[in-house]
Amino acid sequence: MSYFLSEDKPVLIYEIYLPKKMSYASKVAEVLDSFFTQQRIRNIPAVAEKLQEIASGADRQRFIEWIVSTIKGYSIYEVDGGFSDGTRIFDERTWVIRFIIHDPSVDDGLGPDFRALSQDVITHLITRRFAEELGTEQEIWFLEYEHCRLRRWIQEKPEKDGSPS
Repeated sequence: MSYFLSEDKPVLIYEIYLPKKMSYASKVAEVLDSFFTQQRIRNIPAVAEKLQEIASGADRQRFIEWIVSTIKGYSIYEVDGGFSDGTRIFDERTWVIRFIIHDPSVDDGLGPDFRALSQDVITHLITRRFAEELGTEQEIWFLEYEHCRLRRWIQEKPEKDGSPS
């Protein structure tokens, strides 16, 4: 198989920092997995509330499809670090949940509303959910990287007659 190097594509990168606690593991999985099917997205409390505000069924469906187009995956890694409350230093292992998001409808940019939607999805539907549903952390950090570019090695698909495309 042969590969070709794609053109640069602008992406948004978001990271969420959560203390790694085994008691959080199932909630983290539940929140993250809720973005991979339309039915699960409809069940997210903030989405259900928003859908009540949208008048037409077509607009509701478009809103759900928009959310689905935003998150295609995530990665989780762990970091060890420390922080201070001003009097003591604490060691802590932290989960970092990274989202690399690009606008699938635009090859060379980000659609006009895509950045705002992406930030809303990450900020309110994920980060806020962690804060409210875990309910024990004083702070949950959310980091946005700007002006990032993605390049990919993409496998060329053979044409039906066996010759490469």
